[in-house]
Amino acid sequence: MRTILALHLAAILLQAVTAGGLLDGVAGQQALHGTGAGVVHLAGLIQLIVAILYWRPGRGAVWPVFVSLLLLLLGFVQSAMGGSSSLIVHVPLGLALFGGVGQMLAWSMQQPLTRSE
Repeated sequence: MRTILALHLAAILLQAVTAGGLLDGVAGQQALHGTGAGVVHLAGLIQLIVAILYWRPGRGAVWPVFVSLLLLLLGFVQSAMGGSSSLIVHVPLGLALFGGVGQMLAWSMQQPLTRSE
C-alpha cells in the first residue's frame, strides 16, 4: 500500500510541475501533462485494487477502499475540468487529490509492517 501511495503522490506532484510549465509557456508541457493524467488515473486504479486487497484478504480496514474510490473518481472529474479549461475547479481538485493521497500515505506509514507467511 505504501508503495502505490508514494507513486500516486509522485505522479500528482509531477502534474503540478507540468502545470507550472504550461503556465510558463514551456514547449511540450501540454503533452506531458496529458500523459501524466493517464499515469495519475492508472496509479489511482492500482491504489483502489491494493486497498481492496488490503481489506479483504488482508483483513485490514475497509475505509481505504472508499477513500481510494473517491480519489479515483475525483481524479477523473479533475481531468475533465482541465480538458474543458475550467481551471477554477481543476486546480483546487488537483490540490485536494494531492492532500488526500498524501494523508493516506501518512496513515500507511503509521501502520505496522506485516510479513507474508
